[in-house]
Amino acid sequence: MIKRFALLVFAVFVSIESHSADLGGIQMFSAIDLVGELGFENPPNDTGRIRVRGFEFAAFAPVDPMFDALVNVAGHDENGMIEVELHEAYITSTRFVPRTRFKAGRFFLGVGRLNQYHSHDWPFTSPPKVQTTFFSEEAVADTGLEIGHIFDFSIPIDLVVGVTNGWTYGHSHTAGRRPLAATHYLHPTIFFDFGESRGLLLGLNYLGRTDADSIQTRLTGLDLTYKKRNGKILTTLVQSEFYHRLQTSSTLPLNEEVGGYVFTDFSIGEEGWSLGTRLDAFSNLSLRFGTGDRRSNFDFAVVPTVSYKTSEFSTLRMSYTFSQETREGDNTRTEQRVEIQLVALIGAHPAHDF
Repeated sequence: MIKRFALLVFAVFVSIESHSADLGGIQMFSAIDLVGELGFENPPNDTGRIRVRGFEFAAFAPVDPMFDALVNVAGHDENGMIEVELHEAYITSTRFVPRTRFKAGRFFLGVGRLNQYHSHDWPFTSPPKVQTTFFSEEAVADTGLEIGHIFDFSIPIDLVVGVTNGWTYGHSHTAGRRPLAATHYLHPTIFFDFGESRGLLLGLNYLGRTDADSIQTRLTGLDLTYKKRNGKILTTLVQSEFYHRLQTSSTLPLNEEVGGYVFTDFSIGEEGWSLGTRLDAFSNLSLRFGTGDRRSNFDFAVVPTVSYKTSEFSTLRMSYTFSQETREGDNTRTEQRVEIQLVALIGAHPAHDF
């Protein structure tokens, strides 16, 4: 059934692209994300192969003078098998209230930085542990309503508020169960324009939910993105996210975790090369010994990355990951791996806001 659905989507995409007459403003785009991984110290079970980590087919168009709509169907490698699913399908508009936009349907939750984009749009290959633990391997998607409004202060503030079903959280192939409190979130961001094609976007984050088992989750944090350009070339990128998650329940012990990452990337000349490094950190503040005494722990990773963009439509990337997990009373666990990634964008792929 999944294969037939994927073939149908592909056939429709090719059919529309081949008839280049009036499409009524429809923009069709797709992406392919190839990743090869080789682990040579404590490697994962599926290391040593090249895989189509993901692909997508999407269409965006105005519906009428008031509404726009987007549909995004994507496939992901899961244990060697490609699973095809609906990633996004929402109706949106910016025409009802000045400086206000909304989207209704299924979408990536508008919190953080990485969570709002597909992994092929990230500036590095694999997600940091804070992303996979607090959000998902790629991003948390759900169905609901999200509203954004830009407050016209001396320094503009863009406030995003969202409420979604919350029956599931993260990557799931089940319908889930009705939560006691739906997923809800706030994401105010402030943009600082430093002139000379330099800017800083600073965001604060809050996300809350209470699942069907009465586990209450409260996630707070901040995200930061700094960019400097020389013409169309991104010469400097600094991107960072830090989060604190608190989970409480009447039947389970408190769970408190913190984590984050800092990624810096600098262009090398004008030929499309750039060199970056990501530093990751994570700790479970609630980890205990059997005696009840606190058990210190700390996970970190260093990920140097080399990227080559032949154009705005393709990226070749190589990265090396050195990570360690330290648990008081246990031996330190070290992992090392090398990843090669090739991303190809087809069609009018939308650009990020910043």
